[in-house]
Amino acid sequence: MVQGHCVVRNGETSWVARTVAVEFESIYAVSHPGRAQLHRFGIFGGSNGYWRTSLLRQVRMHGFMLTEDIDSSLRVVRAGRRIAVDPALVSRELAPTTLPALWKQRMRWAQGWFQVSLRHLRPGLRSASLTVRQKLGFTFLLGWREIYPWLSLQVVPLLAFFGWKAGSVAQLDWLIPIFVLTTLYTLSVGPGQTWFAWRVASTEIRHRPGWFLRYLFVSTFFYTEMKNLISRVAQIKEFVGERQWTVTTRSVTAGTSQH
Repeated sequence: MVQGHCVVRNGETSWVARTVAVEFESIYAVSHPGRAQLHRFGIFGGSNGYWRTSLLRQVRMHGFMLTEDIDSSLRVVRAGRRIAVDPALVSRELAPTTLPALWKQRMRWAQGWFQVSLRHLRPGLRSASLTVRQKLGFTFLLGWREIYPWLSLQVVPLLAFFGWKAGSVAQLDWLIPIFVLTTLYTLSVGPGQTWFAWRVASTEIRHRPGWFLRYLFVSTFFYTEMKNLISRVAQIKEFVGERQWTVTTRSVTAGTSQH
């Protein structure tokens, strides 16, 4: 199977769609190809997954999974099959155009990924078909990505504790080398990935640099934490058994909508 490059085609519709358009370039043009090189497997066989027909008939997609394409792809990887990544294979789709529609879509995605993590992480680590490098990839992709949204919250109580211990936040020594280095690294990730996304983005998106600058601002001050919040809520929804498959509403032009 070959994983391609998914490009948003309605970015002009709203600021939400523009945000998703740049996010998709960050994901499909940077993160997926880079991670495939690092971990030696692709992960997405959905709208831009080009399958061998015989393999897809054998694997199929399970309707009870909220991200059935990711589930099928990881079942393929666990079986020792190969998923290659080729960003030159482009497919286009419509992005959500409002925050409520985006929230519903990402909630399903986050819960679906959590289902996939619960289902495939342990068997993947035990699989004789996977290399050590691929198992490390499974650990990062299915383990760390589910833990991180909770760990990201800890910076607030940690700073509050250190401030209390020092007498006040104003008394903290902010120039501790390890703190300065980790802060600089963390702050550089967003601009760095956005810049790489612009460099390798599809032509129609790369010609809109303003979208990338606005995305950097929105993701830094709002969007990243929104996705972390969605991941935390999605895990709770999965544990309480709330598993609703909601169709995402997408608008092309005023007065016209598609699902």
